[in-house]
Amino acid sequence: MAIDKSQFQNKQYDPAHFGAKQFPGGGAEPLAPGTCDGLYYANRSDIELIFGKLNTSKWADVDNLGVTDDIEARICWALQNSEAYLNDMLNGGPHSVPIASPFPVQLIVECARKAGTILYDSRGVTDVDADGRPQDSLKMHRDQTQRFIKQIVSGQMQLVGVPVLTGTPGAYLGE
Repeated sequence: MAIDKSQFQNKQYDPAHFGAKQFPGGGAEPLAPGTCDGLYYANRSDIELIFGKLNTSKWADVDNLGVTDDIEARICWALQNSEAYLNDMLNGGPHSVPIASPFPVQLIVECARKAGTILYDSRGVTDVDADGRPQDSLKMHRDQTQRFIKQIVSGQMQLVGVPVLTGTPGAYLGE
């Protein structure tokens, strides 16, 4: 069964976009892995290259039911949120957002990194240190995404192949 990918194409934030009926799931329509590939800065395979296929699927399966269409829908949701987050944070920097395709590799990596942390966070705290205290095992990934944003917006780094806007302030506001 073909899926209407247009439901994944609106990149503007609106709370209604994230309602339960936004993405197919719950066995209503089967979704093949990679259903939303090509719609966002990163694809499912990019998340899997950073965090692994098993982790990506496990983190996306918040109901622990193994329903592949629900897992795929959550991965699409995480990619959508990740791209929206990056666009919001890069807005006002030296590049016009959203960034046009072909996307710079670093943007793809950071979008996938952010999507992975979104999926991981939905599982709650699952890691503890040697003393039994909760620990954020993805802190390095979160910090790297924040460094990337700060460097782009401040003008310390440019996205390769993306035109630079003239007269941009380059002030980093942080998170």
